[in-house]
Amino acid sequence: MYNKQNNNNLYLGTGQTISGDFGTFWNISIDLTEVSKNPKVIKEVKTEDGSVKKFLNLKMGKLKKPFNPEKEHPTDMYIAWNDYQPVKTVKDKEGSNLPF
Repeated sequence: MYNKQNNNNLYLGTGQTISGDFGTFWNISIDLTEVSKNPKVIKEVKTEDGSVKKFLNLKMGKLKKPFNPEKEHPTDMYIAWNDYQPVKTVKDKEGSNLPF
């Protein structure tokens, strides 16, 4: 149900909230087939030593209305691609009059 693109979100999985004696836990499931269909979700970052690391940035949210409510632990979370891009900053130059 959530493995599709909707409202600029690319849904990649689902999750469950489980509350127990030792606190609250979240079980998440990532659809790797959906990830492989959308290679843009894998971010490659070059490290100082020249190696490349790959990251999958995700955002998780709580659904207002869980689906599969008949189950013991209904699916009450969504997992989506986080396409966050950090804000680029201006580097200071020597002799610059910039206030930052």
